[in-house]
Amino acid sequence: VRGGLRTPSPFPERPSSGRFGETTYFEGEPIVSNEYENEPDLGSSSGWYGQQSDPPRGGSYRGQSYASVGGAGRSSHGQPRVDHIIQALHARVEAFSTVQAAESAEWRQLLLLQKACVADVAQTASNFRIEVLQQVRLLQERVRRLEEKLRTLRASSSTSHHGLMTRVARMVSIAQRRMLGEVSCRKEDPTCTLCRDVLSP
Repeated sequence: VRGGLRTPSPFPERPSSGRFGETTYFEGEPIVSNEYENEPDLGSSSGWYGQQSDPPRGGSYRGQSYASVGGAGRSSHGQPRVDHIIQALHARVEAFSTVQAAESAEWRQLLLLQKACVADVAQTASNFRIEVLQQVRLLQERVRRLEEKLRTLRASSSTSHHGLMTRVARMVSIAQRRMLGEVSCRKEDPTCTLCRDVLSP
C-alpha cells in the first residue's frame, strides 16, 4: 500500500473463506471473478492433497478408471471374438458334414448302380445258360434221331444184301445142276421147282 492507495496485484486475491471474491483497484471499482470457484484451494496444500488422495464420489483415480475400463474392454471385446470363433467352427463342421453326406449319397448311388449291373449280368448269364442248354438238348435230340435212322438203314441194307446173296447162291446151284444134267430145263422155268425157288424173292 502506497499513500493510502492499494496497488493492484497481478494475481487475484483470495478472501479468508478460501474463495475468490471482489478485488478493488483504483477508485474502488469492484471486479468480480468466479473463474476458479469450483477449483480446489491452491493456497492450502493439505486440502489439495486431501482431495487428490480421496477419490471423488462414484468415481476413481484416473489410472484406476483407465485400468478398469481397459479390463472391461478386453473382456467385453474378447467374448464376441470367442463367439465368432465358435460360430466359425460350427460352420466348418456343418460344411464338412454336408460334404460327407453328399459323398456318402454319391457312393450309395454308385453302389446301387454296380449292384444293378451285376444283377443284369447275372440275368444275362442265366438267360445265356438257359439258351445254351436248350441248344444242347436240341442237338442231342437230333443226334439221337440220326443214330436211329442210321441203324434202320444198316438193318435194311443187311437184309437186302442177305437176300441178294441167297438168290445168287441158288442161281449158281441151278447152273451147276444143268451142267451135270440133273435139271432138264435150260432156262428159268416157272414150272420147275428149282427155278421157282430161285425166282422167288
